Amino acid sequence: MRKKDDNWTDKDYEILLNCKDMGVSVAVEKLNRSEMSIRSKVKKLKAGGLIANDFAFYRKQRVQTQVGHDFFKTIDTKEKAYVLGFWIADGYVGTTGGCYIVGFSSIDYDHIALIRSLLCSEHKIYFSDGCHRLMIGSKEMAQDLIAIGFNNKKSTQAFLPKLGAGLIPHLVRGIFDGDGCITRGLRAKDGQPYPVICIDGTEALVSSINKETPENVNVRQHKNNLYRIMFSFKKALSVLNWLYMDSEGLRLERKHERYMQSLSRTGFYAYR
Repeated sequence: MRKKDDNWTDKDYEILLNCKDMGVSVAVEKLNRSEMSIRSKVKKLKAGGLIANDFAFYRKQRVQTQVGHDFFKTIDTKEKAYVLGFWIADGYVGTTGGCYIVGFSSIDYDHIALIRSLLCSEHKIYFSDGCHRLMIGSKEMAQDLIAIGFNNKKSTQAFLPKLGAGLIPHLVRGIFDGDGCITRGLRAKDGQPYPVICIDGTEALVSSINKETPENVNVRQHKNNLYRIMFSFKKALSVLNWLYMDSEGLRLERKHERYMQSLSRTGFYAYR
């Protein structure tokens, strides 16, 4: 039954077929996949004649999973600004099978768990293709993001929404935690390390971020439709100080740890 380039194993298919009479919720638990993914797979298998047309999961009465559906209605708190920023970097909005889906992904489980908590969500976090994923079915949440100006072409059309000045650092920090990096360079004369930070995105997005930070640098095309701004030495520290102001509980901790090391000249930034 398995197809070429299919990331489902023979064992997965066996579990899928054995779960027919136990309900889709059992298949979700056993396969560690979303209900949407499982039902989509069944539909494709039926279309290909690989399983009988009468194959159907037993449907229990649907219980709506809790989430703050109006979270993006008005971006008026630092929590909302941060989550919106992270979604701009590593999120998704669209429709699948007639359902509105808002998604988040990260290689850091704890960070996706933080996003879930801020959204007052009880949705399960899935792991696939090296990332932890939070997929939320919410028409209201999706339509609010669309009303701000986003759609499923965000990767090529992302921009920086206009928010109150006090919310901008939280918004940009969310973007930085998704599509930014903090690393180091080595000073030519003595090999001593100094901080370097980069933020990638569309030209419109990184150009707007560049204007909002306390430092300004050249916006450079990185590849194709991806652009980059890069800060180093004192400019990097200036931007990092701005980003991490009042950031407790609203940041990716491994990047914040690099920031703290850059201030104390320890760890990654220790003098040689």
